Amino acid sequence: MSKRLMSIMPEILQHPCMYLGTRSITLLETFMLGYKLACDETIGDVSVIYKLSRFRVWLGNKYSITETYGWSHLLLEVCKNNEDEAFELFVRNWNEFCELPSERKTDLYDEKTPKEIQDNAVPPISTEIPHL
Repeated sequence: MSKRLMSIMPEILQHPCMYLGTRSITLLETFMLGYKLACDETIGDVSVIYKLSRFRVWLGNKYSITETYGWSHLLLEVCKNNEDEAFELFVRNWNEFCELPSERKTDLYDEKTPKEIQDNAVPPISTEIPHL
């Protein structure tokens, strides 16, 4: 994740209403994805999505949840859709995840080979108009 986001993350987690409007895991994810998009568009920083992907896999392993939805939805499921509890759970898990040594974060990431990704990919929708 970019150093800038990592440096302001403690501030965001301590004062979520100032950055998000309310304590909401969904808004936190939206904020982080918007930040990721800005990094991709302006400086080509793809480390944000990579770290969030590893965080998602780590959470799934920790809570034994294998469904493939995002980390905010995973935490909402654990907290029975309570946004405030999910936000608190994020803070605890994020801090725990960030304290892991880098090699532990990499080991937890279940990378797929390009062949596995291709085999599981949704085929593109054809935009060709059939000739009658």
